[in-house]
Amino acid sequence: MEKFYTVSIEDDTVYVTYQRLNKGTLTLLDCWSLPSEELAIFFKKKYPLFLCAKLPFIVSDQIKVPTAIKNKSVIKKYISHKISTNSNKQKPLFVYDKLFEQNDDKNTEYKVDAIDEQSLMKTLSLLGNTDIIKSVTVDKYALAGIANSCIDKKSYICIYANKKTVTTLAISQKELLFSRSVSIEAGSDETYKSDRDSFINQTISYIRQQFRDIKFTNIVMCGNLATDEDIAAQLNMLYNLAISVLTPNIKNFPNEKIQTFIISIGAYFTPKKSRFMPDSLLANIQFKYIVNIMLIFSSAILLAFLYLGYNSYETHENLLQRYSAIKSKLEFELNHTKTLSSSKLKKSYYEMKIRDKYLNQTPVSLLISIKPLVLMLRPAGMKWKNSGGKIHLELFFIKHFTTLMAMYKFENSFNHALEAIKSSDKLISKFLPDYTTMTFKAVVILKQPSKIIRSRRKI
Repeated sequence: MEKFYTVSIEDDTVYVTYQRLNKGTLTLLDCWSLPSEELAIFFKKKYPLFLCAKLPFIVSDQIKVPTAIKNKSVIKKYISHKISTNSNKQKPLFVYDKLFEQNDDKNTEYKVDAIDEQSLMKTLSLLGNTDIIKSVTVDKYALAGIANSCIDKKSYICIYANKKTVTTLAISQKELLFSRSVSIEAGSDETYKSDRDSFINQTISYIRQQFRDIKFTNIVMCGNLATDEDIAAQLNMLYNLAISVLTPNIKNFPNEKIQTFIISIGAYFTPKKSRFMPDSLLANIQFKYIVNIMLIFSSAILLAFLYLGYNSYETHENLLQRYSAIKSKLEFELNHTKTLSSSKLKKSYYEMKIRDKYLNQTPVSLLISIKPLVLMLRPAGMKWKNSGGKIHLELFFIKHFTTLMAMYKFENSFNHALEAIKSSDKLISKFLPDYTTMTFKAVVILKQPSKIIRSRRKI
């Protein structure tokens, strides 16, 4: 969302609008009409300002540039030199456009409008603070800018009038082909209207004669012409062209006021090529742009360092919390763990060695190796002996069934479990089933040298 001012300085009166641009929609916040001497104390808020000044042209003509000159900057310097020579002004401000029709192969013609920079700076001094100025133009370019933004016609004539001035523009393909402005000094309203209408008719006739190849379709009226039905009917009857009113689409702008501020509003719509910008203003705008870029860049770097610093701080905090948690846990274990003397630790160590030795010479380790069988069917009996460090273990399995199918399924399951154990131990098995009584019988014999398990416990 952007807020800005538009200003039109016309003789001793200044027309100001305060607007807001939000998502492509303009909204009027306020508007004023005030004497020019009050302008310096008016702008308290530092919003961008688009200005239109009513200044005389020191040159408004066509200038020929040799076709051999192709570089834009050289063309601009050439035109500047020509203007300075013709007008005796050292620092002219000018805008230029290449003419459509070129009849000279050696030269290219440009339509040039130039104003005196000193006169413009004197007008701008009315503002007091020129830092907020973003664009400067003159009335006919402001009028052409707003007309092109509102009128969607290929070729048309735009006429603006107030109590002192009548300005007529011929526009085709969004380009300003012709402009004429005249001051009217009349003692009465009837004389003013007569002089005004006469000037308008003469100018339109000249435009239609001068640009015969262009078909103008509309006459667009604005200023105090927007509410004059008599001139509208007269122009329609004389030239058989559609008559329309230039009305920009701005929210909250009363229809009865918008025509009074039409030139001021047009300052915002003026394209860059139609602006008269002194070097001091351009330098100020460029400096602000560079400062803003540097601020954005510096802010990005600062945010990056803050982010990295925050991540490092967060990592440090997490490590401190983990350290504190581990330290607290260790202190708890130390406080709740019984501490034995060296003599008791040695005694416990030797006791464990003796237990490991004798436990290794019992059938417990062999029974663990056939745990799946034991879980499947508890042995009915067991015999074992230890001879010279060799353990001999016999297990007797007996189970009664009510059906042969159940006995057959169990025998298969027992056999599968037995096969899985045989791969890792020295095992002998005998199946003695009695199908008449439906009794499952099996003998499992294990022989394995006893291994002394070395204790890995340290003191």
